[in-house]
Amino acid sequence: MTSTPSIKTAAQSDSHTKGSWLTVIKHHVVSEVKGQIGGVAALNLIVFPIIFLFIGQGSVGESFNNPVLAGVDVGAFIAIGAMSSLATFVLMQIMAQMYQERMNGSLLRVKMLPRGIATWAIGVTIISIVITAIMSIFMVVLSLIVIDSFQVTAKLLALSLLTFTLTVLSCVPLGFIIGALARGMWSYLISMLVFIAAVGATGLFIPIKLLYPSWAQYLCTLLPFYWAGALNRWLLLPNYPLSAEVFGAATPWLAVIVLSAWFFLGSLFAVRFVRWSLNHETIGSVVQLQSKYKEVSGL
Repeated sequence: MTSTPSIKTAAQSDSHTKGSWLTVIKHHVVSEVKGQIGGVAALNLIVFPIIFLFIGQGSVGESFNNPVLAGVDVGAFIAIGAMSSLATFVLMQIMAQMYQERMNGSLLRVKMLPRGIATWAIGVTIISIVITAIMSIFMVVLSLIVIDSFQVTAKLLALSLLTFTLTVLSCVPLGFIIGALARGMWSYLISMLVFIAAVGATGLFIPIKLLYPSWAQYLCTLLPFYWAGALNRWLLLPNYPLSAEVFGAATPWLAVIVLSAWFFLGSLFAVRFVRWSLNHETIGSVVQLQSKYKEVSGL
């Protein structure tokens, strides 16, 4: 009987802590999203979609110079590849967020707060998904308006939302892993370039059969980027020949399995890498990173 008040107090305290925790996440997400979609910063959200649309529009009506791919509109292929690639950009968004917060010392403060790492990771994930979703919606709307050969039904677009969700979730852990490892300015820039090259090299903008021999094509199927494109082509480009895919057949369930595996297995590794990286954050490492940035930028 005497333990009842203490139990009640503990429950109230736990509820208050959870409320504070959610409030911190909310403020973090709202402030970051406002900063990235407001003013000049909003240009960053439309640069890639506009570049992809410019290339796609210039290729409308053209066909690939390959008998297997005869009849496939290049413009529509590029538009669908752009949609797929933008979903993978959540990885780059997480890397950029981690680098920025490492340089300004936010990561150093995160590890000192109760539930700091979990709160920060959830906030970064939500922010990155929201920004990626805005870019993708902009890309889809403009593609439907500008590219005549890209015409799909509302039902198929709804199904492609599932593809977007799977792709984003598969790339989130990878973003944290690479962001945790790329602790310096040069390693961060190299990681960005490798990511962009990997996305472009997995058949999103040029059919993979035209790029590599068979053994290299199978290696590409290990990456989530290929499966993001394969799923969207299967859904939104009905005249795309299945023989042009790596396995020569429709493999949506295999795509779901691979993307899900990247999420679940990647999350296990991401937790460990993020904790390791934050444990190595010190005042000295932050000062060193800031000094290196000023030296390179000439400030």
